Amino acid sequence: TATATATATPTATATATMTPTATATMTPTATATMTPTATATMTPTATATATMTPTATPTPINRRVLAAGLAHSMVIRNGVITAWGSNSYGQITAPSGSFVAVAAAQNHSLGLKADGSVVGWGDNDYLQLDIPFGLNNVVAIATGNDFSLALKENKSVIGWGENYANQISIPSTLLPVNAIAAGGMHSLALQSDGSVVGWGDDSYGQVTIPSGLTAAKAIAAGLNHSLAVTEGGSVITWGNSAFGLSSVPASAVNVVMVAAGANHSLALLANGTVVAWGSNSAGQVTVPATVVDAVAIAAGANHSMALLANGTVVAWGSNSAGQTTVP
Repeated sequence: TATATATATPTATATATMTPTATATMTPTATATMTPTATATMTPTATATATMTPTATPTPINRRVLAAGLAHSMVIRNGVITAWGSNSYGQITAPSGSFVAVAAAQNHSLGLKADGSVVGWGDNDYLQLDIPFGLNNVVAIATGNDFSLALKENKSVIGWGENYANQISIPSTLLPVNAIAAGGMHSLALQSDGSVVGWGDDSYGQVTIPSGLTAAKAIAAGLNHSLAVTEGGSVITWGNSAFGLSSVPASAVNVVMVAAGANHSLALLANGTVVAWGSNSAGQVTVPATVVDAVAIAAGANHSMALLANGTVVAWGSNSAGQTTVP
């Protein structure tokens, strides 16, 4: 889990705000345990043809209409959620309704409806699906390993679910918030002044915001690492630096969106291409050549996804539970 959006054991998560595989129950420890058990690689699945080339600069989708969890995936098509992959907890048994955003975590999922209400399904061992009574006017959602976050229209943040590392203990000093991200056991908020605030597990420094980060426009949280996009379109990382997570490729310029998985990261460029780095244990950072004109990205535990401007979803990486077999 990463999550997601992110923009993540995802998300994590990311949406941004990202960013996880397989265990039914997770005993909280000081470090999130979102390590996937499946490492099998797969041939990237995509319905787009390899001859596609960018014809115009695509417009990124601000809402998180694409989500990747521990071993499941989701996309919103015409307001309807399509989900695939692991359903061990019912995490892909999405409810009906008109949705504008989704978030996927270790074994639970959230959906944001057009009326500003939030719906959850899947694992509820830590009450991560117990939507706070009266929660409404929500504009963004994010999911961590076993917790959930919501950003309200009034720019305040609400959290529920597991609080072992204080990941849902929202700081009282938060300024108005523009975006949220949830990782393994940590949370991030992008404030209206461009500053980033983090809280929760800091065992890898994932909530110790770099002093030079003062003007961000997007954020993402992985298992134990965090990302931000500056106003200039560059990517700043902090937290876990293993697997090359802190080595942002030189090609990651003019970035408009980031996503974080368990141990890998994705960046969507303004020209619709996707750059990936970090662990490639299951091919999750080997971006298929068919990924052009992308408008959204998502990173799961060991898999990655991109939504193209023509509506095609391309997925690559681990397919241990069918999470990259796009319907």
